[in-house]
Amino acid sequence: MMIEHVVLFRMHEVYKDELNGLKERLDALENTIDVVQRIETGLNFSERSDAYDLILKVYVKDKPALQQYVAHPEHQKVLALIKKVVAQTAVVDFFKD
Repeated sequence: MMIEHVVLFRMHEVYKDELNGLKERLDALENTIDVVQRIETGLNFSERSDAYDLILKVYVKDKPALQQYVAHPEHQKVLALIKKVVAQTAVVDFFKD
Protein backbone atom coordinates (compact mmCIF):
# COMPACT_ATOMS: atom_id res chain seq x y z
CA MET A 1 0.00 0.00 0.00
CA MET A 2 1.13 3.57 -0.63
CA ILE A 3 -0.21 7.10 -0.42
CA GLU A 4 -1.12 9.19 -3.42
CA HIS A 5 -1.01 12.95 -2.83
CA VAL A 6 -2.94 14.79 -5.55
CA VAL A 7 -2.97 18.56 -5.99
CA LEU A 8 -4.81 20.57 -8.62
CA PHE A 9 -3.56 24.08 -9.39
CA ARG A 10 -5.39 27.04 -10.90
CA MET A 11 -2.95 29.78 -11.82
CA HIS A 12 -3.50 33.50 -11.40
CA GLU A 13 -4.18 34.81 -14.90
CA VAL A 14 -1.17 37.15 -14.77
CA TYR A 15 1.14 34.17 -14.10
CA LYS A 16 -0.17 31.75 -16.75
CA ASP A 17 3.15 32.09 -18.60
CA GLU A 18 4.90 30.49 -15.59
CA LEU A 19 2.86 27.28 -15.81
CA ASN A 20 5.53 25.23 -17.61
CA GLY A 21 8.20 26.41 -15.19
CA LEU A 22 6.08 25.35 -12.21
CA LYS A 23 5.50 21.95 -13.81
CA GLU A 24 9.26 21.49 -14.32
CA ARG A 25 10.01 22.47 -10.71
CA LEU A 26 7.42 19.98 -9.43
CA ASP A 27 8.78 17.21 -11.69
CA ALA A 28 12.31 17.85 -10.37
CA LEU A 29 11.23 17.06 -6.80
CA GLU A 30 11.13 13.36 -7.72
CA ASN A 31 14.93 13.31 -7.97
CA THR A 32 15.64 15.56 -4.98
CA ILE A 33 13.40 14.23 -2.20
CA ASP A 34 14.31 10.71 -1.09
CA VAL A 35 10.89 9.68 0.24
CA VAL A 36 9.20 10.35 -3.10
CA GLN A 37 8.68 7.14 -5.05
CA ARG A 38 7.25 8.82 -8.14
CA ILE A 39 5.86 12.15 -9.31
CA GLU A 40 3.47 12.70 -12.21
CA THR A 41 2.34 16.08 -13.51
CA GLY A 42 0.08 17.11 -16.35
CA LEU A 43 -1.10 20.28 -18.03
CA ASN A 44 -4.80 20.75 -18.67
CA PHE A 45 -6.11 21.16 -22.21
CA SER A 46 -9.80 21.50 -21.33
CA GLU A 47 -11.36 24.86 -22.09
CA ARG A 48 -14.00 24.51 -19.37
CA SER A 49 -14.22 27.54 -17.11
CA ASP A 50 -14.04 25.37 -13.97
CA ALA A 51 -10.95 23.46 -15.09
CA TYR A 52 -7.66 23.58 -13.21
CA ASP A 53 -4.40 24.27 -15.07
CA LEU A 54 -2.05 21.64 -13.65
CA ILE A 55 -2.20 18.37 -11.73
CA LEU A 56 0.47 16.97 -9.42
CA LYS A 57 0.48 13.37 -8.20
CA VAL A 58 3.09 12.38 -5.63
CA TYR A 59 3.49 8.77 -4.51
CA VAL A 60 5.02 8.01 -1.09
CA LYS A 61 4.99 4.90 1.09
CA ASP A 62 3.17 6.20 4.20
CA LYS A 63 2.01 9.22 6.22
CA PRO A 64 5.44 9.93 7.75
CA ALA A 65 6.93 9.99 4.24
CA LEU A 66 4.22 12.43 3.14
CA GLN A 67 5.04 14.65 6.11
CA GLN A 68 8.74 14.49 5.20
CA TYR A 69 7.92 15.45 1.60
CA VAL A 70 5.85 18.43 2.73
CA ALA A 71 8.53 19.64 5.15
CA HIS A 72 11.49 19.08 2.80
CA PRO A 73 13.41 22.30 1.98
CA GLU A 74 13.16 21.74 -1.79
CA HIS A 75 9.38 21.32 -1.52
CA GLN A 76 9.22 24.48 0.59
CA LYS A 77 11.06 26.41 -2.17
CA VAL A 78 8.49 25.29 -4.74
CA LEU A 79 5.70 26.04 -2.28
CA ALA A 80 6.90 29.66 -2.08
CA LEU A 81 6.51 29.91 -5.87
CA ILE A 82 3.09 28.25 -5.70
CA LYS A 83 1.89 30.79 -3.15
CA LYS A 84 2.88 33.55 -5.58
CA VAL A 85 1.52 32.23 -8.88
CA VAL A 86 -1.40 29.95 -7.92
CA ALA A 87 -4.87 31.33 -7.23
CA GLN A 88 -6.52 28.10 -6.06
CA THR A 89 -5.65 24.52 -5.19
CA ALA A 90 -7.56 21.35 -4.42
CA VAL A 91 -5.86 18.50 -2.54
CA VAL A 92 -6.70 14.84 -2.01
CA ASP A 93 -4.51 12.38 -0.08
CA PHE A 94 -5.52 8.73 -0.17
CA PHE A 95 -4.22 5.21 0.37
CA LYS A 96 -3.62 3.35 -2.86
CA ASP A 97 -3.38 -0.44 -3.10
